[in-house]
Amino acid sequence: MINLGMLFIVIGMVACGFWVWKRKIWNQRWLLWILVSSVVLTEIATASGWWTAEFSRQPWIVWQVLRTADAYSPNVSFGQVVFSIAMFIVLYIIVFVVFIRLLDRRIKEGPPPPTDPDETASLPDSFGEIFRRRSRVSSGGD
Repeated sequence: MINLGMLFIVIGMVACGFWVWKRKIWNQRWLLWILVSSVVLTEIATASGWWTAEFSRQPWIVWQVLRTADAYSPNVSFGQVVFSIAMFIVLYIIVFVVFIRLLDRRIKEGPPPPTDPDETASLPDSFGEIFRRRSRVSSGGD
C-alpha cells in the first residue's frame, strides 16, 4: 500500500509536469494509459492496506497479558475462517467489477455536449464574483 502510494505521487508529479509544460499531457498516450490504469491500482492499494491492518495487528490480543496462542477460538473451525475470507474476496471482486463497468459506461458516454455560448459568456470571471452573485440571489435580487 505504501509503495503504491509513492507510485501515485510519482504518477501525479509526472502528469502535472506534462500539464504545466505547454499542456502536452493530452499528446502523451502512454501517460494517459498509466493514469487510467492507476484507478485499478488504487483499489489494490486500499484492499492490501486493509488486509495488512486486519491480519497483522490482531486487535483481540493484549500485549503481555493474552498471548496469540491463547487467543484463538476453539468454536470457529478453519473452514469457517477460510469461508469468511473467501466471501470478503468475492464481495470485493463484485464491487470492483461494478465500479469498472460504471466507469467504462461513463467514459463511453463521453462529456456532455457544449453549452450555449451565450450561457457560457455569463459565467463569473472571478472567485469574488461568484459570491457577489450568490449574495444577490439569496437576497432576492437578480
